[in-house]
Amino acid sequence: MLSDRGAVRSAAGVATRERHPRVVQVSFIPEMERREPEALLAEWPTLVTAAASVARAGVQLTVVVTAVRDQMIERDGVRYEFVDDGRAVPRRSPTRGRRRRSADVIDHVVTLGADVVHLHGFVDPLLARRLRAALRDVPLLVQDHGSVVPGGARRLFWRLAFGEVDAVVFAAREQAAPFFDAGVLRRGTPVFELLEDAPSAGVADGDAGRIGRELRGVYETMMTRA
Repeated sequence: MLSDRGAVRSAAGVATRERHPRVVQVSFIPEMERREPEALLAEWPTLVTAAASVARAGVQLTVVVTAVRDQMIERDGVRYEFVDDGRAVPRRSPTRGRRRRSADVIDHVVTLGADVVHLHGFVDPLLARRLRAALRDVPLLVQDHGSVVPGGARRLFWRLAFGEVDAVVFAAREQAAPFFDAGVLRRGTPVFELLEDAPSAGVADGDAGRIGRELRGVYETMMTRA
């Protein structure tokens, strides 16, 4: 079930539905094993299945992921863009900073000209804050993947990073309550519910189709509010 303060708008507007929404999904979650892009897709069946369902629902979808090197892979209507984040360069290498800047993930996301950017996870608040600023008027959706609101100084960073997002997705609405109570999310931020009953082996076909349709509804709703 998916809802925004009770229900997703049944029609997001004729103009929105006349074309396919352009959406970029991005993840700042580090891939510590530094595997090759093809190997990563093989290890992420849930991501691949859900992304394909979004594309089948009529969304022009690009998935941007930090990786060991730059590579583009097209699969099932989805464009996967792996961007070298520079971590493969030794820490003391004089080229490390230049490589990191030349392959900046945020700059890459901005150049894609998305209607909506969908950030996976409440992770890396500094990058999330930079992304929000770089997107300017482009709506930013953040989807929770089991995060726990931190305490102390880290909570302040989270407030600065996520306080200006345009909407959030949780598996259940009540899971957003600690984020509002802690001031991480501003009051009035739209909350969408999206239940992803995904086993580790992948997402069932029926669930994948539902996820794709419901996420398209979220994207279209955000586009009409931008």
